[in-house]
Parts: sequence; structure tokens; C-alpha cells
Amino acid sequence: MMCRHMVRGSIVACCIVTCWIVLPMVMIPAWGHGLGIDVTPVIKTDDAEFAITIEIPSYYEQTDKRQVVMTAVDRQTEQNVEDLVFDLAIYGRGAMIMEERLVAPDGVTIMEFEWNDSTIETGGNVDPVHDAFYGTLEEPVRVTGPVFGSGLYGFETTIRSVGGVAGPHETYRADVSIVETATFMKEDAHGEQVKFRTKSYFDGISEFSYTPAQSVRFEMPFDWSEREISHIPVVHEEVHFPKEFGEFFTASYTGQVNGIELFKSSITVDDYTEEKERIVHFVLTPDQVRHVKNQLRQAGQTPGDTMVFTLNTADQVKFPISAWTRDEKYRVDISWDPVEVVPGTPTKFVFTIRDGLTSEPLRNSAFDFVILQQGKEIHRESGNAQVGGYFADYTFGENQTGTTTIRFEDIRGSGAATEFVVVVVPEFGIVALAVLGTGIIIAVWLASQRMFVQYRHA
Repeated sequence: MMCRHMVRGSIVACCIVTCWIVLPMVMIPAWGHGLGIDVTPVIKTDDAEFAITIEIPSYYEQTDKRQVVMTAVDRQTEQNVEDLVFDLAIYGRGAMIMEERLVAPDGVTIMEFEWNDSTIETGGNVDPVHDAFYGTLEEPVRVTGPVFGSGLYGFETTIRSVGGVAGPHETYRADVSIVETATFMKEDAHGEQVKFRTKSYFDGISEFSYTPAQSVRFEMPFDWSEREISHIPVVHEEVHFPKEFGEFFTASYTGQVNGIELFKSSITVDDYTEEKERIVHFVLTPDQVRHVKNQLRQAGQTPGDTMVFTLNTADQVKFPISAWTRDEKYRVDISWDPVEVVPGTPTKFVFTIRDGLTSEPLRNSAFDFVILQQGKEIHRESGNAQVGGYFADYTFGENQTGTTTIRFEDIRGSGAATEFVVVVVPEFGIVALAVLGTGIIIAVWLASQRMFVQYRHA
């Protein structure tokens, strides 16, 4: 992930990519609704205990052929389950996509889905003994028709037999998400058209609206039953809008789901992934979803069958802002005074170097404090935070405005580093501070996907 910024005019920015990078994405086991991958609950027979992993590309073009791989693995031996016969039903957008009997001689079934506007048809090799399709890498089961758009898809498997022995004939479900991207053109306070984009890692977005300079609102189908909530690793939604869109480009945001205020960790801001767009993430863990549900119950309300997201502008920056090093061994917390950073006024950056895992301050922490603008170093000083905390003073010149990188290098002599970004605006506004954990979001997301596969087999 590259550190790229575009702040035009006297736009005020605040980029806070914080807690969800580490907490919801790593600390909890992902249990269903995986981004492109999920695992069924454990399937028990007289001779084996196994689970089926379903993998599907998370991003795609509608014209692409999409391959789905289903693999049954024994929990004890970690070997593929042989001679597996099962019925598969796939659901999406409230309807059944397909229903077929399949056989997996070596525990692996490969299917290839291709979109067209005609009716759904299934073809491929047929096992005459079981009257079932089977698919290999060379010759997958082929399914054509209006299959696999974006959104959430349920795979329900009913085991008929394992190794020639009748199975439990129970149905086991796994859910995978295909990222949905949608564009919405909305009017700003001056009647000008602004392009908003959404990315949903869960299900389809609808009813998108924008109230100038105040809020964004949208809806997503959602089953609030405990059975469904217990299968969720996270509910992850993104709102994208141009960085030059000043009336909604604010210091911080608050969020609500169905009118219930979300925790600070549920809303994060990313000004790095896209060069010209700000991304605001909604990330809810199962416990946070339950909190919303319980709050609605206490208020005498029912959640219905949707999640209604609201993103509101907020005026206050909440200190401290935190950034982790790439290996997550160290964390730096920072705040600054005055909050409004302008040229000619001394700015005091106050920071604490902490253990990335325990959050404890680390004594005798050497560091290099570096300030850069337009990729060029304008200030450097070295220090040693004897009790973990330290400060650095700097006064920006009249020609030192705009996006400014605050970098901590060679933390505790380890070579580890992390960055923040300050936007110095002379005309007005509050400074923007952004956490840069380069590569952390992608790395942790991939790690979380590996973790939930391991967890489901544990």
C-alpha cells in the first residue's frame, strides 16, 4: 500500500486508520461470512470429523469465469476426505442459484461459473454410480447463467455418503462474500454533483443518500438472528468520496447502525489506499452487532431485516492517534498542540512509544523524529524516551504548508518505523493527522483469513 495524498486548496483532512487494523481483524476468530472463503461447521460421521472449505474469487469482472473450489479435510489426519457424495444448494440475493448432487473422489470439487443472461445450466463429467457431477482442475463442473454477481452467497451442503457409508444427511452452511462496488451521484450544498462510491464485503448496498455537510446513509440486507450473527467475522462496508470534497472532508466521523451509536473503533478513515479518494470504513465485530441489537431491544425496537448505516461528520479530533510499525512490534501514540497547526506558530508533538502487543510504555526507547514535505526531509532530530514518552517542537514556515509526513524511524535501534501525516493549513481549519501502517491492513486481513480457516479446523 503506497503513501499517497492529494489535498487541494485549503481542505482540512483527518485520516485515522486505527484500532480495527489490529483488534477486530486479528483478535477474534473469523467464523463464517468470509471474504471469498469460508468453512462449514464440523461434520461428524461414525468414522470421521471433517469440514468443507469453500473458496471463490472476492473480486471479479462480470465477464470473468469464476472458479469455486470446495475441499473436505479430516480434522484428525488433516488429509482430504475420500469418496464424498453431497448435495449442494447455492443461495444469493434471496433466491436459489443452483442445486446439484456432486461427488468428490479425492475430497476436492472444482466448479467454474460463467455469466450469461439465459437460464442456469450445469454440465460436466457425471459419475454414473451416484448420478452426480464431479469436477477436477482440468475438467471442472461448469455452470452458466446469471450466477454470482456481488454480495453474500450461502453454500448449503447435505452429506449423502462418505467412503461408501451413509452420511448424517444434515445440512451444513458456509457463506462467502464477493465485493460489491456501487456508484452514487449526489448533490452537494451548492447543487453540484459529487460521486460517492461504496464497497460492501458483506451484501448489496441500497437506499444511498447524502445530506450536505452532515451525513451519508445507506442500507444493506441483514439477518439479525443469533444463528447468523455467530457466523460473522466482521461486517465491513466502505464509503468513498473525493478528497477535494471539502464540505464532507472533516476531522473525524461518528457512525450509527439502525440509529445506535457505534464505538470509535468501528469507524476508521483511510486516505492512503486511493490517491484521490478518502475511504471511511465501517467494521463491526459480532459483539458490536449484538450490542446494536441489544440497544434496539432495550429501546423497544426491532432491527428488522436490514442494517441502516449512517456516517456523520464530527468536529473534534480525539487524541491520541495510534500507528503500529509494520511488524506490529511497536506502537506510537501521538497528539499535538495546538490542534490547529498553522505556519509561524510553534507546534508541540507529544508521543509515547509502546509495546505493540501489550500497549505498555517502553522505557529507554531511542528514535529518530523526521518531518518531510513533498518527499523531502525538512527536519530531523534524535531522542531517547526514557519513560516511553517524549515530545518534539517544530515551527512550520510560511512556505511549509500542505501534506506533511511525521515519521518515527529506527525505533529502539530496530530499524522499525511508522508514519503519521499532518496537513498544515494556513487559512483555517484543523490539522489532519493520519496513521500510516503501510501494508498492515492487507497483511492483517490475509492473516485473519488464514486464522479463521485454522480456527474452524481446530
